[in-house]
Amino acid sequence: MSSSQTSYQTSLDLISPVNCSFENFVVHSGVVETFDFIKNFIDEVISGKLIPETNILLMGPPGSGKTHFIKAFIQYCEENNLLSKYIVYNSDTETFYESDEIINLSSFISSYQAVKSSGGLLFLECHGVPEREKIDPHLYSRLFSGLVLDLRYPAEEELKIVLSSILDRYGLKLNDKQLSAVLAQLPAVPESLKLFSDQLNEALVEGRRFNRSLISDIVIGISNSAE
Repeated sequence: MSSSQTSYQTSLDLISPVNCSFENFVVHSGVVETFDFIKNFIDEVISGKLIPETNILLMGPPGSGKTHFIKAFIQYCEENNLLSKYIVYNSDTETFYESDEIINLSSFISSYQAVKSSGGLLFLECHGVPEREKIDPHLYSRLFSGLVLDLRYPAEEELKIVLSSILDRYGLKLNDKQLSAVLAQLPAVPESLKLFSDQLNEALVEGRRFNRSLISDIVIGISNSAE
């Protein structure tokens, strides 16, 4: 094995479940205002100075960091004994997901009411843009009953550190030159890092090793899908 291949190789023993925490979350220009607002808000709730909103609805384009953002704050709430729940809502298919399982509207409303009565926080990750005239009025009133916040994409000069943070979730590392090389090969669209993260996770779950061949396959796959 060449030295370049070795530098890409990481033992599978180092790969752990995805760890989405504050430690490996990049507070880039597209999220900093929302991050600071939510952090201050939750700190005020924890201190007893504020009564929590029932839910926090987080919107933003694919790859803007919604999932990592919410999981990091869920962990923060748990560390501070604040009840929280995380549900994903896909407005295009009108589907809810809780712990990767599909739940119906009735189950969502039950979760909403349970969190509300317990004085906790319900984090909602929204995929797509809900249109009031197209969704159940009972659902709409609950989705928008609390805080509604947006994330945006990082600036171009921040992409390298964002890519590094994606790898760090799995205990994986690339040096600065290698990070630049990966970014140079990815399509110049904001969704590329989201696709890279998803396909990396899928490959590692399947047991593939993190090496030059895997990176090449992921990049080629993303490039082909963008054509």
